[in-house]
Amino acid sequence: KAAEQGVVDAQSKLGGMYAVGRGVVQNSIEAAKWYRKAAEQGDADAQFYLGFSYSKGMGVAKNGIEAAKWYRKAAEQGDALAQALLGFMYADGRGVAQNDFESQKWFRKAAEQGDALAQTSLGTMYFSGRGIAKNEFEAVKWFRKAAEQGVTNAQAKLGACYEEGIGIPKNDALAAKWYRKVIDSEGAGEETRRFAREALAEMYREGRGGEPIVEESPQDQIPPVIRVTNPAVDDSMTQDYQLTLEGRVTDDAGVTKMSMNGRDVSMSADGSFSVPAKLRIGENKFRFVAVDINDNSAVK
Repeated sequence: KAAEQGVVDAQSKLGGMYAVGRGVVQNSIEAAKWYRKAAEQGDADAQFYLGFSYSKGMGVAKNGIEAAKWYRKAAEQGDALAQALLGFMYADGRGVAQNDFESQKWFRKAAEQGDALAQTSLGTMYFSGRGIAKNEFEAVKWFRKAAEQGVTNAQAKLGACYEEGIGIPKNDALAAKWYRKVIDSEGAGEETRRFAREALAEMYREGRGGEPIVEESPQDQIPPVIRVTNPAVDDSMTQDYQLTLEGRVTDDAGVTKMSMNGRDVSMSADGSFSVPAKLRIGENKFRFVAVDINDNSAVK
């Protein structure tokens, strides 16, 4: 009765009851009908489920454009799963024009809310430089977050990063650890499991991966170390001039970001950097900030 009187929460819940057959005979058409009534009143859950209904053709004709429309409405209200699925639609060009930038934008919103599949996808985009500047440190950061939630694809990718020293210091023992998690998982896809099994077998054939594991210490509070080499400057300058600041930033966990006066600084694999700077009369301060994979920061 409440649903028929326009109570949005009741409409959304009634749609869910029809969807799974709880208390009523299962009926996808009725489910979509009540989801729509609640969705049109702005209920984010109903908007998500209506989008899902259109995506799968459940109770309505399958329609990618309508699916994206309702996912977007829910995503804009902060629904993490809707954000992730909208990211996938932009990545594949389903229901919307293919757009890598929009894809990573929605993956990021969902990933920051803890959605593990979005974290994996965002890491993959950082790894390949698709829709965003390539950044192996950021890729590892997001792979780790998803891997720790049990996503086997992320575990395999993290293992490979440790094995090759991509975006993080090379560590065969940790590579083997993550490969074994994939192999031991009942939920791993066959392709992902085969990759991990073959990679681990190759490591063992080469006598790698058997040394004691040094734990990753995800709660590590030790910040990065920044060393900068620059010419001596003082306030007695009589004119502006250009100089290059060089140095290196190190951290056992791996540095994800480096900036100088708010501007991103590129680093080589070993943490070395070289950045041009303009020295102005009376303005001789350069502020370097480094952030590691555990979000610890250092300022110099």
